[in-house]
Formats: sequence, structure tokens, C-alpha cells
Amino acid sequence: MPKRLTSRERMLATINHQQPDCVPLWFNWHYKDTQILQWDDIVERAERVLAMGLDDTILIGVPDSVHPETSTRVWVEHPANSRYPLIHKEYHTPKGVMHQIVKQTDDFDDPEYWQKNGGLDVVGLANNYGVPRTVEWPVKGIEDLEKLAFFFQPPTVDQLATFRETVRRAKELDRRCGVLLEGGWIDVGDFMYALLGFENLVEAQVDRPELIEALLEMLIPRARRRIDMLLDAGVDIITHDAWYEYPDAWGVKAFRRFIKPCLRDEIALVHSAGIKFSYIQTSGVGPRLEDLLDLGIDILWGVDPVQDQTADLPRWKRKAGERICLLGGINAQVTLIMGDEEDIRHEVRYARETLGPGGGLIMAPIDNIYPYTPRRNLEILIDEWKKVRDYR
Repeated sequence: MPKRLTSRERMLATINHQQPDCVPLWFNWHYKDTQILQWDDIVERAERVLAMGLDDTILIGVPDSVHPETSTRVWVEHPANSRYPLIHKEYHTPKGVMHQIVKQTDDFDDPEYWQKNGGLDVVGLANNYGVPRTVEWPVKGIEDLEKLAFFFQPPTVDQLATFRETVRRAKELDRRCGVLLEGGWIDVGDFMYALLGFENLVEAQVDRPELIEALLEMLIPRARRRIDMLLDAGVDIITHDAWYEYPDAWGVKAFRRFIKPCLRDEIALVHSAGIKFSYIQTSGVGPRLEDLLDLGIDILWGVDPVQDQTADLPRWKRKAGERICLLGGINAQVTLIMGDEEDIRHEVRYARETLGPGGGLIMAPIDNIYPYTPRRNLEILIDEWKKVRDYR
């Protein structure tokens, strides 16, 4: 029996396509209040997760600041022809005003939700709460970009101090316990989706490419600044956020014209520092796989065997298994929440048998452990993983 590695050693061995002591099991702790773990501090969370025998990473993000001459105004209207109240938000800048309208859906009416997320201020320029609910998007054309720039400034002195303290504490935990430091998230095409919306984004790729190019001129330097800070901090991997860079939103031609050159530059910069590049894609991976292989990403974060309708795990392992570390193999929303015990155990075994041989698999529920994920189902997942995790 080989000696047990630290989590960091195990994760790096897997990413490098070596065969570690066992298949890592990693959770994306997006929600702080789950049935199996409650947490507020990322470093303390990682320490507790490692003590549970699971693997974790400490995500170190780079903050943006807001120009001091900006302000926002928020109010709610109740139109007779709308099922939901509408949240209006204005973003005031020295160059003018941007306007966003978001539906206040039933989950927004939950008092506990508001308390945890800052009330109406949860509506923002680029966040997941607004993406499915926005009626009017904040960026309509090139004329809005000079306004947008005021809300994505470099970090302030106080933000930099907080960033450095997080890095210091993460490295101290790494020295004691061995945990991977993940820098992220870098976003370009994903960010555009959240600013323009699906229909406007697709329309702009065809009829207004100058808008896409102008956004790239703003977002690429921002991404480079963030990568440089993360490399200086000494992270182990850097993750590019591409939930909304999926093929429905960015067709093959548009992806190759606008996004792929940016990714190639990002990857070259990260690799030049000897760091690994992780790419988040949880839907539509099949049509994108050849491009990802061509780009030379190190980790495909988001192998979903259920909700990605293009999923073909045996084929992906054959084509990418010796070049790309595959993170996933378990579905979080359908299997872990609605599946029975055999569903969960079968999915764990299938992921291990299909993606695990030879290394290169980080087993993970894609893409979150939700607050309402049953504790019992998580315990079943962990129990089955313990049965099949070891390399012999």
C-alpha cells in the first residue's frame, strides 16, 4: 500500500497524469451553508475538509474596485403586465448612466435570502443572480463601455492588503497540511454574456462584431492584470471561468474568432510561469473538445455525465485522458439531489472505471454542493468513493 499523499501532492500528481495514492474527491463549496459543512472562512474550511479525508483547494480571487465618483440607485416597480416586480438599478458614472432591470422572482422574496445577500444590492453588473432574470441588460452598445470601466478598476490599497493576507494564510495552511492554491477566476466571454445577455451577445457576434472587439479591448487587460497578480502570489493553478462560453452562446466560428486567441495568450502566460491552466466548462464540452485539446489546457473543470447532453465519457477519456485532467464525473443537481442510493453509487463507480484508469481524474460533483443536497446522499457518495478510490 503506497503512503498517503497530502491533498496538494495528490491533486498535482493527478493533474500531471501520474497515478497517485487514490482518486481525489473534491467539492466546489460555492454555498457556505450545506447539509455536510457550514463555513465562512475559506482557509478554515479547507482545513476542515482535509480533516474529513477529502481534497480541497483554496480559491484566491483578485478583486475589482469601483471608482469613487460612481453611485447606484435601486428601486422596485410593480407593472400590471408583469408576473414579477421589477428591480431597476442605475449605475451613475462621470460619463453617464447605465440602466438594468431584473425580475424579482419568488426566491428573491425569501427574507433569509435577502439578509444573506444584501437585499436589492444582490443585483449587479455581472453575477449569476441577474443572468436568468434580467429584462434589460446594462450594456447596450459601445457607448456604455466608458461607463462600465468605472466599475472594474484595479484593487484598492485595502483590497490588496486583504488579498495578501488571504495568500499568507493559505500558504501557511499549505505548509502545515498540504493544500492546492487555485487562482481565479479569469473571465472574458463569460463576462460578456452577463453584461449583454444571450440574445444580444449572439446578435453582436454576427451584426456588431465591433462591440465584441471593444469589450475584448477592455477585458483582456483586466484578465492579464489578474493573472499577473495570481502568478506573483504563487498559486498552483489558474482557472478560467467559462460557464457562459459554452457553444450555444459562442458558436464555433465566434469562439475561434474572438475567444480562442485570448485563451491561447492566457495559457501561454500561465504556462510560461510553470503553472497549470484550468478551464470551467460544464455544458457543451463535446463540440468544444478539439479546440480545448488544441489550446493545451491542463484541467477540464466540469465533466457532467447527466446535464451535459454532449457527454461521452469513454470518448473524452480516449481523446483527452493523457493530455487533460478531467474534473467531475458526478452530477450534483439530478443524481445527488433526486437520485436514490444505487443511482449515486453507480455514477461514482462509472466515473472511476471510465475516467480513472492511469490517473487524470479528480472526482467531483458538478458543479456545486447545494444547501438542499441531502446529507444522506453526500454520505453515500463519500462512502462509495472510499470503496473505489485506491490505485492498486
